[in-house]
Amino acid sequence: MGRQIPKMMIIGIVSTYEHHLARLIRKILSSNPDRLTSSDKQVSIKDVFDAKGIDEFKEIVLDKEIDMIMRNSFEEQVSWVEKAIGIRKEIKSEHGDWPKIVELFERRNLFTHTNGIVNDRYLKKSVKLKVSGSSALVKGQELFAGSKYLTSALEIICEFGIKIIQVSWRKLSKEHAKIADDRLGDFGFELIERGNYGLAIKIFEFFFYLEGSKTEERRLTCLVNLANAYKLNGDSKKAEKLLDQEDFSVVNDTFKICVASVGGDCDEVVKIMKRMGIDCDIGEKAYEDWPVFFHVREKEQFKDAFKDVFGREYIPSPKKRRGISNAMRKNEFRAQEKKSDEPLLLSPSAVERED
Repeated sequence: MGRQIPKMMIIGIVSTYEHHLARLIRKILSSNPDRLTSSDKQVSIKDVFDAKGIDEFKEIVLDKEIDMIMRNSFEEQVSWVEKAIGIRKEIKSEHGDWPKIVELFERRNLFTHTNGIVNDRYLKKSVKLKVSGSSALVKGQELFAGSKYLTSALEIICEFGIKIIQVSWRKLSKEHAKIADDRLGDFGFELIERGNYGLAIKIFEFFFYLEGSKTEERRLTCLVNLANAYKLNGDSKKAEKLLDQEDFSVVNDTFKICVASVGGDCDEVVKIMKRMGIDCDIGEKAYEDWPVFFHVREKEQFKDAFKDVFGREYIPSPKKRRGISNAMRKNEFRAQEKKSDEPLLLSPSAVERED
């Protein structure tokens, strides 16, 4: 049973993605009714007579169209979205982990239908995609899902789900670009708070990959958070290089103190903290909570300055909080309670803090 539970979790993770993809496809079809009217999908006479009106009949046709699309393979579903929203760059060609996510869906199929026993289809796909370890696989071998694979699968699904929803959202509702930027940036920040530095880096790099104008405040916020994610992930040189490319001499003290902290310049952080004082824009809890201060908060000089300014002892928050899986599950429950139609990965509180 211990080996079966991870298999069931993989099935659940992929099914959750498919649920949100179906919601996305519904939005695409609703926003482009011409795609529905031009479809060759047939409906029965019974469906026509069972419908209580034209609106209900449209829903029947819509449901059938979505069901037909969702019966296709993962690659075919993504190709449908690419064509439906008319993107210039293929999602799959721009997604670095494309072989991994295709393999994940194929492994889910094995877990669902053969209890993980490798078949010809899985072998052919794995070899074609040059999946790591595929050359050693043989037909009839049983696959499992260890803790490392399970964690990787969750991050892969999360990353790809965010990307396909963000790209589609911006194509369908160009006027919501700022909201989409805010959702993406906030999610990346939450990932850093939870210690998911590698995934946070991918999210912030994706933010800068996306086309379109961005507000200067959001751009700089994401840039500093990306640099911080690099450093927390062990790449200080990349963080330093990124920050050196920007002129922070003209920004406000909030950005300056964050940049100084990521750079490990405690003297500058203390100087700015005292200058900002007790009524600073970020609030005293930011010094205890924000990951940008991880690099200086253990230094006595920083703690003493905090006590001088705010009149109390410095009490830092944990560096890593509740994992992303628990956070997303909690948000899913909240979405169900609110009966919201907004995709989970675009929710303003996609991952809530754990106090």
